[in-house]
Amino acid sequence: MKKLIFTTSLFLFLSTSVSARIAKVNGMWFDFDYDKETAEVIAPLNGEKYTGEIVIPSWFPFDEGESESYTVTSIASEAFYMSDITSVSIPNSVTSIGDKAFKGCTLLTSVNIPVSITAINESVFENCRSLKRVDLPASITTIGTSAFAGCTSLKSIDLSVNVRNIGSYAFSNTGLTFVDIPNSITYISSYAFYCSNLAAVNIPESVKTINSYAFSETKLKSVTIPRSVYSIAEYAFYGCTDLSTIYFKGNTRIGDCSFGGCSAITSVTIESYGFNIYNIGSSTFANSISNATLYVPYKRKSEFEADENWNQFKEIVESEWLQCAIPTITFVDGKIHFECETEGVTFISSIIFPDSSGTNGQDIDFNSDVKISVYATKDGYENSWTTSKTIKLRSLKGDVNEDGEVNITDVTNVIDIINKK
Repeated sequence: MKKLIFTTSLFLFLSTSVSARIAKVNGMWFDFDYDKETAEVIAPLNGEKYTGEIVIPSWFPFDEGESESYTVTSIASEAFYMSDITSVSIPNSVTSIGDKAFKGCTLLTSVNIPVSITAINESVFENCRSLKRVDLPASITTIGTSAFAGCTSLKSIDLSVNVRNIGSYAFSNTGLTFVDIPNSITYISSYAFYCSNLAAVNIPESVKTINSYAFSETKLKSVTIPRSVYSIAEYAFYGCTDLSTIYFKGNTRIGDCSFGGCSAITSVTIESYGFNIYNIGSSTFANSISNATLYVPYKRKSEFEADENWNQFKEIVESEWLQCAIPTITFVDGKIHFECETEGVTFISSIIFPDSSGTNGQDIDFNSDVKISVYATKDGYENSWTTSKTIKLRSLKGDVNEDGEVNITDVTNVIDIINKK
C-alpha cells in the first residue's frame, strides 16, 4: 500500500497498513496499533532529534476531535538514542522500555521510572554521563546487561528486594561509591561493577557465586565474603588497588587471580574452621600479599604454612581459641527461648519426655518432669558446654495451640518449637 501523508495542527501520519501507522504528535513520534488501541514512542523520522525536557503522554485521541483514545504502552528500542534530552517523565501506562532507549543521552540528568516497569533492559541508560540519580521502583526485578554502564555521574542507587537479576556490565564504569546488594540476588554477574568508583559493598548471605571481573578495578577498601558464597571466579576483584582487608566467612573456592594486583592488601582472615586450603588457585593473590598477614583458624596454622599457595603471605597468624558462651533457657507463654552472649550461634537442642503410658501408648503424665538440653555452635568456635533445664509439664501453659484441650498435640507443639531452635 502507498504511504498516506496528511497533517493537522497536531498530527502527522505515515500509514503503511490498515492496522498500524506512524504519527508525530506534539513533537513526539509514535507507532500506533489500531487493533490494540496502543501507541509506542519511537525514534524521530526525517532526520529529526529529540531535545530538552520530555514528558511522554499516557494517552491521546487518534485524531483531533475524536473521543476514542490510544494508550501509550511502550518506548521502542533506541527511541531516544544519542538525543539531546535533559530529563524524561514516563507515565504509568508504559510497561516496557526497549534496549538502548536512552543510550548515549549525555545531557540527561534525571528520569522517573514508574511502577509499571519491571525491567531495565540492555543498555537502556548506557553512557548517560550526566545522569546523577535514578529512583528504581520496587516493581523492578531485572537490571539488564550494561543498563547503567558509563553513567559516570551516578553516585548512588537503591535496589529493592524484588531485584532478582543484575546483568553483566550493569553498573560498570559508573560513579557509584556504595551499593547494598539485596538478599534476592544469588549471583553477581561478570563485570557487573567493573571499573567503577565503588568504595564499599554489602554482599548478602543469599549470594552463592561472584563471577569474573565482577568488582575488578573498583575502589573497594574492604570486602567480606559471606559463608553462602560457594565460589569466586577468576579476576573477580583483580586490580582493586585500594583493597586492604578481606574476610572469608565460609568455605569458598577462590579462582585464579581473583585478588591479583591488589597491592594494598594488609590482612586476609579465614574465619571458617572447615575452610579447605586447596580452595585456591595458584595465582589467586598474585602481586598482592608480600606485605600482608594471613589470619587462620585455631590449630590450623601449620597446614597453611605447608601449602605453597598460602605461605607467600608475609606472616601467618593463628586465631586465639574461642568457645561459644553457654546458652540460657526460658519458657514463656508456651514458647521456648534460647539466648547466647555469643552472636550468630546455632542452637542444638533436645528434649526428654517421660515414658508414655496407657493402652493407646499416647498418654503423657503431665505431673512428670521434662528435661530440655541445649548447646551453642558457631563456625570457628568450640561448641559451648551443654546446659539443661527441668520443667514440670503441669506448670506450663498446657493448651499451647489454644484449642480448648490439653493433650498430646500440645506436647508435640512444644517439641516442634524446640526442634526449630
